[in-house]
Amino acid sequence: MWLGEKYMWDSNLVERALFMATKAHMGQMLKYPEDIPYSAHFTGVLLNVLNYCNDEDLDWNLVCCCAILHDTIEDTYITFDNINYVMLKFKQVKF
Repeated sequence: MWLGEKYMWDSNLVERALFMATKAHMGQMLKYPEDIPYSAHFTGVLLNVLNYCNDEDLDWNLVCCCAILHDTIEDTYITFDNINYVMLKFKQVKF
C-alpha cells in the first residue's frame, strides 16, 4: 500500500498491528471525548505521523506499527516480546 509517492508500507503488516492493538485495547474507552473506543487514539496517531513525517528514508513499516502499538505495552497485557513474536512471525520486522 502507498500514500502519495514517497510513503510505502506493507498493508498486511500494518493491518496485523491494527488488529493486535485493537484486540489488546478491547473495551477501553477514551477519557475525553467519552464513549469513543481507544482505537481512535492510535489510529489518530498513525494519521498524524503520516501527515507530518516527510522523511522518505524511514522504514515506514516500522513507523506505522510503532504509531499503532505505542500504548499497547503500557496499557494492556501485551508485552514487548509478544509484539516481537507476532511481527517477526508475520514479517521480518523487529522492534
